[in-house]
Amino acid sequence: SAPRDTCEAVVSTQSTGYPLCGGEEIDEEDMDKLPLDLQYLPEDKEREHDLQTRILISDTLFQMGGTYSVREAYRAGNYYPLLKNYDQWEENLDAREHIQNVIYIIIQDDGEVDLRKEDELPAGCEDEAKVEVVKLPATEEADLTSAGS
Repeated sequence: SAPRDTCEAVVSTQSTGYPLCGGEEIDEEDMDKLPLDLQYLPEDKEREHDLQTRILISDTLFQMGGTYSVREAYRAGNYYPLLKNYDQWEENLDAREHIQNVIYIIIQDDGEVDLRKEDELPAGCEDEAKVEVVKLPATEEADLTSAGS
């Protein structure tokens, strides 16, 4: 059922995304929209130190975002400011590209993102569903972190 799936998606994204969160200040309005476990993190909250782990977490968030209910959970949970802060903090260009893919699926309308909704998958093909990574032109990629600000 959709509500249970959405609830599980929210819990999973909170747990998965937590290592990418830092202790940056987020404006009060955005803070109030975040899941409780991600609100008011201590100023000294450190992000995951291992680069490969950060990339893996970004990829996991992207793959999870391949379903409509998870993309809606990302939007409803207001994950954009947290991921934008991580993108601005990250120095490795490869890791930034991975998190920008996640940001892209959050800020774009679902009609513009080439991802299937769960109910559009033919029976038995769930494992074969692939998420297409859209490479943005350099100008759009540079502007990605300023979108929604």
